[in-house]
Amino acid sequence: MAFGGTIPHSVLGANDRINFGIIGLGSNGSSHLKSLVNRSKEDNIKVVAVSEVYRKRLTQGMNICKGYGYIDYRKMLDRKDIDAVIISTPDHWHSKMSIDALDAGKHVYCEKPMTLTIKQAIEVRNAARRHKKVFQVGPQRTAQNKYWKAHELIREGRMGKISWAQCSWNRNYRGSDVYGSAYRIDETVGPHMTGEKYIDWDMWR
Repeated sequence: MAFGGTIPHSVLGANDRINFGIIGLGSNGSSHLKSLVNRSKEDNIKVVAVSEVYRKRLTQGMNICKGYGYIDYRKMLDRKDIDAVIISTPDHWHSKMSIDALDAGKHVYCEKPMTLTIKQAIEVRNAARRHKKVFQVGPQRTAQNKYWKAHELIREGRMGKISWAQCSWNRNYRGSDVYGSAYRIDETVGPHMTGEKYIDWDMWR
């Protein structure tokens, strides 16, 4: 996770607290939430609200940040005290939620992929420009310094003539967390359940 530069001080002022809302509290979203809470005093930030369609995760998120919780993310975006949102939801929601957040006057950090289509990417870009808000995509490992260093070496001609480059990131093997307990489906929860086992399926799909 790397979003230290999500909202530069020049946007809101070095003495202003930045209030966050987080949409999606799966593994990445929960990690973002805990990181922000742990850094709240040091960075003068606060998570005031979270949004999640799975009631159990929503309750857990509210307990972590001691803030408000919403199953419908649009109600969270209506809050005037939120400066920026982190979007960590399934990929098909990224473009709509990003545009909705920008239209609501929020700065946005969105997990990869930014969108599913080029058309959606242009629409998100236009919304960020229209509202003059910071929009950052979280590429995780590809944002590490080693990739920028390689870019620098190539641009400076220190690598000679580059005719071919290839890079990949794969975890399609049995030892990966894709097959591990972190992604197991809980068969006891669903839209037909109540209480902590309830999922708003219409909001997810």
